[in-house]
Amino acid sequence: MPLDGEKLDELLSGFVDAELSPAELKLFAEAVEGNASLQQRVEQLRRQRNELHGLGVQLSAPGGLPNSFADRVIAAARQQAAQSGLPPSHHVRRGGIQPTVSPAAPASLRRRRRALFAGAWAAVVAALLLLSLYIPQLIPGERPASVSEPRMLAETQPVEAIAAPAAVAADADQSETQAYVGQQARGARVMYLLVVDVRMTRSALDNNVLGHVLASSGIPLARPLAASPRAQQALYDSRMIVRPGGGAPEESVLYLVHASMPAVDTALREVWRDDGNFPNVRFDVAFDSPQTRLVEELLQGQRHSSTASFAAPLAVSAAEGASEDSRPSPFPGSSAAVQYVSRSSRAQGWSADQAPLSAGDSMAWVIIVGRVSE
Repeated sequence: MPLDGEKLDELLSGFVDAELSPAELKLFAEAVEGNASLQQRVEQLRRQRNELHGLGVQLSAPGGLPNSFADRVIAAARQQAAQSGLPPSHHVRRGGIQPTVSPAAPASLRRRRRALFAGAWAAVVAALLLLSLYIPQLIPGERPASVSEPRMLAETQPVEAIAAPAAVAADADQSETQAYVGQQARGARVMYLLVVDVRMTRSALDNNVLGHVLASSGIPLARPLAASPRAQQALYDSRMIVRPGGGAPEESVLYLVHASMPAVDTALREVWRDDGNFPNVRFDVAFDSPQTRLVEELLQGQRHSSTASFAAPLAVSAAEGASEDSRPSPFPGSSAAVQYVSRSSRAQGWSADQAPLSAGDSMAWVIIVGRVSE
């Protein structure tokens, strides 16, 4: 079938710009072969492209446009008018308007402008990042559907071996876990998680108020996760705003939450408003990637369905297998130089009549870090 119309124009444009695929290039070569008119058109496009390229070089050179620029434009316009069959009375001439094209900015100034733009763009990207925490695309990939109950892997199994496809154990659950971790590592995908730093009272800790808030928001409590030093280090390495460190160690509790966005919104609203049990709150961001392996380190081999809600506390006793309940046990943390949001600011924001963070049932990952006030 001969090429004509829009398809031919697309191939011509792609050929001149050297953007055709091998298949398109073969198709174009067959169309041009033996077609003198098409060959002439290709040559004309090439010549025009080279002229435009030469003009671009002159535009970027110091001193701006050459004096002959206007004459060249008029000559080209007259030639095009003649080729189009316009009558001689259709004059193309220079007008009385003075040139308004200014010389190109010096390279140093352009570099400064680019640096300024890059800084402004970085600020915009940072703002968009915070706004995109609740976008569904940031959810990790689907896990094997056949695994529904959490189980602990052998503590001696190193993370590197888990991620290696060749190190598949005989146990079915462990094999599926290894396959999932390997898939995530190969995908090299970055996921952002919301981190909520909460200063809670000793009474709130003793009465497990945070756990009850999550449960009442429709986020069921799960068995504790192992609060290993490696898991705590993974969170430290992944945080983007607050960098815990320095000061005397203090008791902390930590929840890994996976739930629908409306449920997360309800729970965080309650924490935000309850300044009696939670005097201070601060939002942060953490990132998960094959390098940080944040969620993998926090889960420590336990499995949960990717569509199920849960709030799993980290607890020291879970590492020893001594506790199966959902009550967290405090573990030593690090005092952080966290600039919490004041009570007055919290009272003015996030009012009860605001819409939830997201409508629908998209799932989100949240890490809640509670630091105990004496």
